[in-house]
Amino acid sequence: MPSAPDDAAAHYDLGEALRNKGDADRAIEEYREALRLNPDLAEAHRGLGGELREKGDPDGAIVEFREAIRLKPDYARAHYNLGNALLDKGEIDGAIAEYREALRLNPNDDDAHYCLGVALGQRGDHDGAIAEFREMLRLNPKNEFAYYAHYCLGRDLCDKGDLDGAMAECREAVRLNPDSDDAHWGLGYLLKETGDTDRAIAEYREALRLNPNLAPARFKLGLALWENGDLDGAMAEFHEMLRLNPNCTDAHYGLGLALRDKGDWDSAIEEFRAELRLNSNDYLAHFGLGQALRDKGDWNGVIAENREVLRLNPNFAPAHFELGKGLALGEKGDLDGGIAEYREALRLDPNYDAAHFLLGNALTSMGDWDGAIAAYRESLRLNPNIEMVHHFLGAALDHKGDADGAMAEFREELRLNPHSDIAHFNLGRALHNKGDLEGAIVEYREGLRINPDDERAHLNLGHVLAATGDTDGAIAEYREVLRLNPNSADGHWGLGLVHRDTGDTDGAIGEYREALRLNPKNEGAHHSLGVALSRKGDWDRAIAEFREALRINPKNEMAHFGLGHALASKGDWDGAIKENRATLGLNPNNDIAHANLGTALGMKGDRDGEIAELREALRLNPNLERAHYNLAVALGHEGDWDAAIAEYREALRLNPNDDEAHYYLGAALEQTALREYHEAYELKPLNPDYRKAYARLVKETVE
Repeated sequence: MPSAPDDAAAHYDLGEALRNKGDADRAIEEYREALRLNPDLAEAHRGLGGELREKGDPDGAIVEFREAIRLKPDYARAHYNLGNALLDKGEIDGAIAEYREALRLNPNDDDAHYCLGVALGQRGDHDGAIAEFREMLRLNPKNEFAYYAHYCLGRDLCDKGDLDGAMAECREAVRLNPDSDDAHWGLGYLLKETGDTDRAIAEYREALRLNPNLAPARFKLGLALWENGDLDGAMAEFHEMLRLNPNCTDAHYGLGLALRDKGDWDSAIEEFRAELRLNSNDYLAHFGLGQALRDKGDWNGVIAENREVLRLNPNFAPAHFELGKGLALGEKGDLDGGIAEYREALRLDPNYDAAHFLLGNALTSMGDWDGAIAAYRESLRLNPNIEMVHHFLGAALDHKGDADGAMAEFREELRLNPHSDIAHFNLGRALHNKGDLEGAIVEYREGLRINPDDERAHLNLGHVLAATGDTDGAIAEYREVLRLNPNSADGHWGLGLVHRDTGDTDGAIGEYREALRLNPKNEGAHHSLGVALSRKGDWDRAIAEFREALRINPKNEMAHFGLGHALASKGDWDGAIKENRATLGLNPNNDIAHANLGTALGMKGDRDGEIAELREALRLNPNLERAHYNLAVALGHEGDWDAAIAEYREALRLNPNDDEAHYYLGAALEQTALREYHEAYELKPLNPDYRKAYARLVKETVE
């Protein structure tokens, strides 16, 4: 293809022909020769710039494009080409300015609209990008890059949150160019975003068939397989990424995720650390490393990694959540710090249901039951189908004494998981506490059908059966406890309670002592042994057992009560007063403790205190026969015979066979008779009948 040696235009035309043939080096020679002959040939500068750009010399290309524009300011194509070179250099604003100038000069340049859309998308102006891609497709739907414009349009619509629109554009891109790896990868991404993981995986695989080196598609394929539970498949993809590029940070990260879920925490930790050696500022890698260290039980490592995450990204709510776990659950047991982090996670993401749940657990550990209940309820408002949250909410409500609320939560837990033996156990316990013994038996037995080896359920079932009078059934359950665990102190204690209820005090004492041999800190067994020894009249040993129960738990109401009774039986009225007051401090509604306190105060000469306590006992329980009797005695000491007689009569209504009440009622009646005879005599001392009756009653009373 000869040319005239001194004809610049001819050299330019030859350069264009060589460019079209793909011979960039010879094209550059011809453009340079044209410019040697005519330095002001703007077209040759543009042609040379285009080939330099193709050869990877954007700086040289920019020089040539700018020279073309200097020579010919209205050269629309040179402005377009300069925009491309600037975009190659990452100079987005400069590129946008050149594309806009190209379009001012030639509004129908579909290529310029397309490239302006790309640049605007890179700058984050999705609305602007969408408008340019749509204009490009309006002007030339058959542009060779139309498929890619649809792909880019889909990408920008996705970033705007219009997933349906984005999906339509990516499908159109695939229709126009079924061999576009980008279009298949983009469609896969959108399918994954809309929850169609299986079809997303198929699109990722098609993209990789077309281009095995498309790293983003392989990474997303690995993540999709990981989320689908195909850990081996995911690992194969991440290993392939590393084969192609040993320094691929995404591959190390994805491999760490899959290895962690396979339980290979050491290898997962190594992969996350490998990524961080390549990119120490990847906060997600620090986060993944923290999770793997958590699974290994390295709470200090969890704290350190999540603090690094938050240094890099202070508003990453999951890191505050994980840091909260590290602080609250780790070796330091920093509940305050954990609570602060859970609350910060919730400030950033109020709909973080797991953070509400663990905040509830931390507040429970702090004794803030109301706060815990509120946190559990908020977690369930966000996600009502998490059985574990119902479980903990039920336990918190049970602790607060809301048996009905607790039962509702345990029943909801069972609706979600009917095979939860723990939920049946907890529901049985709540029914037991509510007094529904038959319902409790049903739940304990259902739990044991699911898990026959649940020692606690056998123990509690034994307690309920004993309470219903089914002694044989209770014994069978306690023996099953001991079969499962021969060293169960509670099993021996339960057998002791059955012996107690059947009147076998010696047998009960033997079981209680065996329980205490196995577990000297079993406060219930100490208390029960104290009661049994009291029944035997062995007050000193009984007192020792009650005191030991109280050493273990100073708030054991019944141990204070039993100790008060034993001390009273020993004549230690001061000690009895102290213990009965301690009992009432824990439970002001213990009617018998009020009655016993009244008796002890009476023995110390505090008649007013005695009468006040006996009356409080009877207000709480009007059917306490001995309290009526003792109140009658106290009132008699005060000379209030009418009130005393009323109390003796009430005692006898409750127990007609109380010989002492009959006797002292008679004595009280004598006192009122003497008072009446004396009153009659005082009114008419000369009446012989009055004088005779009064003298006779005085004589009988003295005798």
